[in-house]
Amino acid sequence: MTYIVSLNGKDYKIEVLEGQAVLLGITDTPPPEVVLTEDMLSPVGGTVSSVYVCPGQAVNTGDVLMLLAAQDGQYEITSPQAGSIYAIAQQGDAAVAGSVIVALRA
Repeated sequence: MTYIVSLNGKDYKIEVLEGQAVLLGITDTPPPEVVLTEDMLSPVGGTVSSVYVCPGQAVNTGDVLMLLAAQDGQYEITSPQAGSIYAIAQQGDAAVAGSVIVALRA
C-alpha cells in the first residue's frame, strides 16, 4: 500500500510492502488558501426576509444585498464597497444584532 503523510509542511510518499516501508518521495505541502473578507454585521435582531445575491456574485458599493425584517420595520442591507459575496445568510435565517450576515471579498 502507498501512503502520503503530511508533516511540518512536507508530504512524504511511503510504500509499505510485507512490513517494510520505503520512502518514495518528499514534496512541499501547498499552504492553505487564505480568503480575506469583510464581515458585515446585522444592525438589529430580526429575520432575513429576502436575499438578492448569492455567493460568488460581484457587487458594487450601495447594492442592496438583502432585507432584514425587525420589530420596527424592514432594513435594507447594502454593500459598503465593491467586491464579491463570499457567504451570506439565507432567507428565513434569524439574525442577532451584531452577528455576521454577509462576508464580502474586497
